[in-house]
Amino acid sequence: MGITVPSAVRLTSTLIADQPVLGCWRSEDYACWVAPPKKTPASRLAVSMDASPLTDDAARTLWVEFSAYMDSHEGDFDGYAKLKGWASVKTEHRAGRAVLVVSTK
Repeated sequence: MGITVPSAVRLTSTLIADQPVLGCWRSEDYACWVAPPKKTPASRLAVSMDASPLTDDAARTLWVEFSAYMDSHEGDFDGYAKLKGWASVKTEHRAGRAVLVVSTK
């Protein structure tokens, strides 16, 4: 015998095991259902250094530095690469993310 979910269920924000409860009802048994865990959104900024991705924190730090340099040296990708001792730096758009592509060799 299954539990029938009533047509109108009052939603609540009570927490069970660190998950928000979406709704509860009483029948022969007490039952609740919880929200699925929220995924941490991926950063919209990424860095690929010699085809290896940097962590989100490292990528954000490098993007801040790169952006500050570009603010005062508009379009000078080669100058930034030279400043860092790298072979090249370019930007790309991949799957909704801005990617700084760095080649150190």
